[in-house]
Amino acid sequence: MSYSKEKLASDLADLRNVSKASAAETIDAVFNLITGAVEAGEKVTLRGFGTFVQKARPARTGRNPATGQPVDIPASTTMHFKAAKAKG
Repeated sequence: MSYSKEKLASDLADLRNVSKASAAETIDAVFNLITGAVEAGEKVTLRGFGTFVQKARPARTGRNPATGQPVDIPASTTMHFKAAKAKG
């Protein structure tokens, strides 16, 4: 089962007794704060949930699946999430 942002906003609205729009704005604000911090090179740790960090991917050579021809893939950075260890 997939848990969408809309479902999360709906459940948060019910839990906190606020409108779905307000809950969605809160979720967007939290995501934007996390994204901004990670883009600035910071590590964001939410205890009991996980850690967001920026990781570098080196340039590499791939293959076009349709033609088999080599394709240069440039270096890039991406956001990485590592889940916290489960309590048990």
